Amino acid sequence: MRYDFVKPLISSTVWVLDRVLRPEVTTGAVSLTQGVRPAGNVAILVKINGEAEGDLMLSMDSGTAARVSSRLHGDPGANASLPDLDALAELANMIAGSAISALNDLGFDFSVLPPAVLADLPPGVARPEREAMHVPLQTECGDMAMDIILSTELA
Repeated sequence: MRYDFVKPLISSTVWVLDRVLRPEVTTGAVSLTQGVRPAGNVAILVKINGEAEGDLMLSMDSGTAARVSSRLHGDPGANASLPDLDALAELANMIAGSAISALNDLGFDFSVLPPAVLADLPPGVARPEREAMHVPLQTECGDMAMDIILSTELA
């Protein structure tokens, strides 16, 4: 996995989350893992195409997803019981747009497909055959994880 692809994806994701969720978003230790382990039962998946191909996945538990949705709707005090999947998809669009712009500004050629929001994921490892860069994220809304699964071999 190329670091020059990964760094803009991480920084763009943190930048968007920091602006949208307020206050500051912090990252935990970044690690290279074999397989993807979602950080909960809700995941936002963005397909990336171009000089490398793969996925960007932001995952969290349903409580965090509900708080993120409430924050996106401008009501951070709301006690939503179910996440608004459209709001999470819009968050993914903001992250993907920022990340792809950052990569393309560096001279790379990337594009993204519309995001998919997956709810009620079963616990365990998803895509065990793929190497991923795992980034824990801590927010006031709750903990999340970003997994970047990119391969230049598939491009």
